[in-house]
Amino acid sequence: MKPTHQSALRLEAKVLEGNRLEIQLPPEAQLDLIHDQVEVIVLFPHQSPPIKHLSIQEVLAQIHQQNPGGRTVEQINQDLEIERDSWDG
Repeated sequence: MKPTHQSALRLEAKVLEGNRLEIQLPPEAQLDLIHDQVEVIVLFPHQSPPIKHLSIQEVLAQIHQQNPGGRTVEQINQDLEIERDSWDG
């Protein structure tokens, strides 16, 4: 397999009528790309909605809503003891 070298240019462009882009490479790029296929990645200026950061109380409330019954400390300790005993088996 022949190793390849990849170059990149960062340019800004305006979207034209018909959702078209016209990109002109700067002369200093000195690239011989006539009729070559290039990859263009478009980054939209729209920002995603802000992420709401939950407080620890809100996180705990959500956890308790998912499992309202919960287990007692004794039940958890009993489950752990059963699990540990199974390791010795």
